[in-house]
Amino acid sequence: MAKTSRTFLEFDTSSRELFAQLAKSLAGPSGETPKNKDVFFIAMAWGHQHGVKAKSIKKSGTGVRIEYLKDEDRALIAAIHLAECGNLDELLEEDKGFELAELFAEGGIRLLAEEMKNPGQFGEAFAAEIATQARGLAEVEA
Repeated sequence: MAKTSRTFLEFDTSSRELFAQLAKSLAGPSGETPKNKDVFFIAMAWGHQHGVKAKSIKKSGTGVRIEYLKDEDRALIAAIHLAECGNLDELLEEDKGFELAELFAEGGIRLLAEEMKNPGQFGEAFAAEIATQARGLAEVEA
């Protein structure tokens, strides 16, 4: 695998505030907000699940530090990368997977931002869709 020279999975300059708003919306009962990495992965998965990715992003120089990614984080990015390109050899190009992750995260955060405009309904709708997805996964595993 080609070693990346990247430092971040970056947020778009115009969506940094949207990621912060999503983190606040997902705060638990204690008020603790999810980490940037968790919010990024939620947006990325949401974008991929709904087939929405940005054409490009204007990199902000901030986001999720690559050094903080765990093996399972990299595996999720690789799974999305493979689903999109269908070529195992391309997985050797980790930077391409990172770019794809950023594009889906941007698409996902834009979708979630629209849903967050109805704050009372956002939590319920988000939880309902996550529960539906979890049931679907449980059926696949059974």
